[in-house]
Amino acid sequence: MPSPGSSAMPDVATGYYTLVDQALDLGLVAPFCLVAGLLLLRRESIGYLVSSSSLILFLGVGLSVVAGEVMLGRSTGRMNVPGIAVFSVFLPTALALLVVVLANITSTKQTRGESRVAV
Repeated sequence: MPSPGSSAMPDVATGYYTLVDQALDLGLVAPFCLVAGLLLLRRESIGYLVSSSSLILFLGVGLSVVAGEVMLGRSTGRMNVPGIAVFSVFLPTALALLVVVLANITSTKQTRGESRVAV
């Protein structure tokens, strides 16, 4: 066991990744997706920005979760196959949704000092 001032990882924690993924997933991605869904239903142009940003963040978090599960499985010898499978389905779905959102963004003619996005 390393001393409290040491930067060495304790043996019991070797191979575990931090809870940053869970904090981002529940703290940012979930609220962003809810807000983006409401904004898109109301046909607000800012909804496209929020939804594309949250989907890009979700892709990063999803890749991080899959990589963390694979690394944890390699270090412990037990793979979390259901967890990897679920996020392996979520990632292409999020990518497809991102493509749909970005494909539906069209710009309109800008008037003086005004920036608008047609939806």
